[in-house]
Amino acid sequence: MAAARSRKKQNGVLPWIALLLLAVVVATFVYAHVHVVSQHGTAVHPHMPPPRARQLEEPVIPTMIETPAPSQTKRKKTINDITNELDPMDRLLEQSRMRAERGDVCADDVFIVHWTHVPKAGGTAFAGMAKKISCARNPAIASSNPCCVRDVCVAEGSCHSTASTCPLVQGIGKHTSNMGRLALVPCCGREWYLSTVISFLRYAIRPAPTDDELAKFGLAYDPHRPYHPVKVKKERLTGKSAAPMGALAATAGMGKGTQLALRAKGYASWPVEKRVEFFAKTGVNWAELKKRLTEKRMAPNDDESTGLLKELRAVYDRVALPKNMTYGGSQKHRFPRPGEPSLQARFCAKSSRDLVEGIDRPHECCHKRGVGASSATMIRQPWVRGVSAYFYRGHNPNYDAYKLRPGLWVHPNDRKLYPALIGQKTYTFKEYLGMPEYQNVITKMFGDSAECPQVQHCRRKPGSDISATCDMVTGCHGYRNTTYLNEEHIDAAVESLKAHAFVGLLEAYNASVLLAAAEFGVHNLEEDDFAQSRPSAALQADCSPSRVLRADADACRAAFSAYSLDNIVYERAHRLFCDRLDVKGLLERDDVRKELTKRKLCGEVDYSKVEHVCGPLETPAAFEKLKTLRAACVPGGLGRLKKNPRQPPPLPRPREWWLSTYGYHYDGDRTPAS
Repeated sequence: MAAARSRKKQNGVLPWIALLLLAVVVATFVYAHVHVVSQHGTAVHPHMPPPRARQLEEPVIPTMIETPAPSQTKRKKTINDITNELDPMDRLLEQSRMRAERGDVCADDVFIVHWTHVPKAGGTAFAGMAKKISCARNPAIASSNPCCVRDVCVAEGSCHSTASTCPLVQGIGKHTSNMGRLALVPCCGREWYLSTVISFLRYAIRPAPTDDELAKFGLAYDPHRPYHPVKVKKERLTGKSAAPMGALAATAGMGKGTQLALRAKGYASWPVEKRVEFFAKTGVNWAELKKRLTEKRMAPNDDESTGLLKELRAVYDRVALPKNMTYGGSQKHRFPRPGEPSLQARFCAKSSRDLVEGIDRPHECCHKRGVGASSATMIRQPWVRGVSAYFYRGHNPNYDAYKLRPGLWVHPNDRKLYPALIGQKTYTFKEYLGMPEYQNVITKMFGDSAECPQVQHCRRKPGSDISATCDMVTGCHGYRNTTYLNEEHIDAAVESLKAHAFVGLLEAYNASVLLAAAEFGVHNLEEDDFAQSRPSAALQADCSPSRVLRADADACRAAFSAYSLDNIVYERAHRLFCDRLDVKGLLERDDVRKELTKRKLCGEVDYSKVEHVCGPLETPAAFEKLKTLRAACVPGGLGRLKKNPRQPPPLPRPREWWLSTYGYHYDGDRTPAS
């Protein structure tokens, strides 16, 4: 019975469904018919009546009252008038041309020193001179420029880097190179500065070291001289009063305590007001400074109406650049990180390429300064540089700070993490010479500065934003495997060095200081400028294996072979150095001539010939000197002889010890070739 009721219910629903489907079909047909008629305009359809004619009324035209047009006064077109008239790149070119016509070429730029820091070639010592160059070439900001203040160190982790001493010198402490900067830095100095200054700002805008921080290193502020830490007695550290125990040495790089004290002294020589003034003059936005001041609690809050912020804001407003030239808010003048688009950066890069290719493009600074006008470097006789690097931490496989061969060469702090076969391995100087990472460093840095993966990645899209900006912040390290180097790289390195405004020689340090001063217009040289900082401890000890190897003829000949390309580059750069001394009128100065004669420079010695370099070490007199140096190297050192002169002197280290430890022991069995 239930089944019957179900069938009856279905029979009652089906007719309604059929009617609904029929209605949908009819509606669809009518809609389509009306749509077709509307699409055919006035065409008459056979089943439709003709459309009714529309009655159009004549429009009423109001009476127009003519008024005379205002007279147009001509005014001189400004740089901003062309903003909407030209393509963006053409607009920048036109702005540059108009500035050149107006005469304010490079008026809003900063002079950046492109410093190529060759490892163990005097770059750290000479960086002080590079700072003086950036001071002399930026006279408009000299009153607040940290590069003009001696021994400023804002980051106690390292007082020998751009980020801690002078933001206007590119490359202090970095052993990388990119010769594309020979043109990029003169053209795009401001863009590079504004992209990198933020790291310097973070260190510079923070409170001075506290009493507790100084106390950890046995220091305290002198009550009579603000921001001058001095050594104190132990009682002073426990809170008891005590008199200061003398002044602190002013040389950076002598430990974290000394560097911390240098940072504190910087607030006396470069106070906070001068710091804000410097950043304002070089285009850093006030918002960046205010943010840093409040984050580091130098100001209690962000209220600019009272206190320190009010004073510093007044300093900032007095000297600040126009708003569109500052970092922050507007990104116009910030040189972007790799991959970021920047019209200004691309324009700078294009102008630098035009400069290299000789295309006449009126850029504010490129064509006025020229390729290499901001570039400076120091180099050193190759095999002596190699010996120095072998005995210096971080520049050899026994102290692999740059992770050149991870898992094989280790950092001393990580030795316990490796098996004894690797962790306790000590490489000899002979093994060191055979490692391609450390060979021909000069040729790599100046003749092959674009073939490493980092720079190749930057240049993977020529003409793009990445290619235009990445070269300014990326370079190839001097320590890398480049067994493919040949004579072409020698020529490229020499041409790059010729393009440098200054190339100095560590062997002629004082003459190099005078040449750099003459080239860049530095007139405030002091006695300290002629003294190399950080004297090598390896050369000061009674037993100095470094001095022994420098006097060993076998080691010299092996190194000369390992650095065969660098020897040629050095000799050509050496002659370039001598020619420039002559052009500047320095070659005949008595002090210069004395130094050159002592170092056998600018004379008959050809540093690309092994007999000229290693032959003199094979003379009888040189061999006697070598034996004297070896005699000082005795088990336990000479210190115990000084304490007890009556004891018999120990025997010097035997020949086998020198061979197993360093790999060389010249026996005097060879005479120099005639």
